[in-house]
Amino acid sequence: MIVYSSTRQPLQIAEIPISKGGEGSVYQIPSQPKYCAKIYHQEKRDAERQRKLEFMVRHAPKDLITPNYIICWPTKLIFDKQDKFLGFVMPLAFDNSILCYNICRMKISQDLSPIWNSCYDRNTKKGLINRLKILVNIAIPIHTIHQLNKYVLGDFKPQNMLITENGKISIIDLDSVQIHDGETIFYCPVATPDYLPPELQHDIQFGKHLLSTSCDLFALAVIYYQILYGLHPFTVTAKESGITELRELIAYDLFPYGSYYYKIAVIPKPHNKFRLLPMQIQQLFRQALGHVPSQRPSAEVWGKTIFMFISNLHK
Repeated sequence: MIVYSSTRQPLQIAEIPISKGGEGSVYQIPSQPKYCAKIYHQEKRDAERQRKLEFMVRHAPKDLITPNYIICWPTKLIFDKQDKFLGFVMPLAFDNSILCYNICRMKISQDLSPIWNSCYDRNTKKGLINRLKILVNIAIPIHTIHQLNKYVLGDFKPQNMLITENGKISIIDLDSVQIHDGETIFYCPVATPDYLPPELQHDIQFGKHLLSTSCDLFALAVIYYQILYGLHPFTVTAKESGITELRELIAYDLFPYGSYYYKIAVIPKPHNKFRLLPMQIQQLFRQALGHVPSQRPSAEVWGKTIFMFISNLHK
């Protein structure tokens, strides 16, 4: 299949997609093995989406492809032979990656290679250190995106990241990001309630309101907690009857080690391991999962703090 860049340069892509989704399909590019092409379904190829992607191409984060992470960001738009918008080219995720969600669960699926359990066993020092290294590898690309002061991921969750056996991270599904640079605005059209902070749990209409990076920083802490302990940080039983859904527990700030711990009736045992973390990392979680957006630590702070802790373990 032949597609064309905005300068009419031809580009051959594979006939069979490597993945399919609700918005489009992703194809390999034989001549550029580190890149792939996303082609939207016909009904998704509108002018608004094209303008948004053009902005993202012009204002891309630096270092999209590194040894430890890949940011699958649009690098150029592609068109058919009649110059009709089709989609975009982006870096291809690391080979042999799986969804990060797989290591956020309490147990790693037996369908995966045994090396996953060997490397990421939460009951061993090696497993804990490897999981902490993953957190650092996630922090760096998120900081790289945030430091442009133009983007909020909005729908940041483990299903939008891929991971390899040795902890390399690929950030995917980035074409839904919010853009706001003072002049240009593109809202984030989707969100996942389990990863939204308390202030956004009350009937916010996505696609109509601007989000701040504090939204991503809350989600980052939730993902970190799931990677470390295998459950959502707000998985508790409230004392007050009627507060049962996860989004309600988040809205009422019922983190077991937060300000309203006394309003919790039952705390599942996996939460107990939180106390084994060094105090500086415990404090980052308390700030990130709290109800004060301005207190949430940046991805850079998370990365540096955890990296320092890992470095001290090896001394």
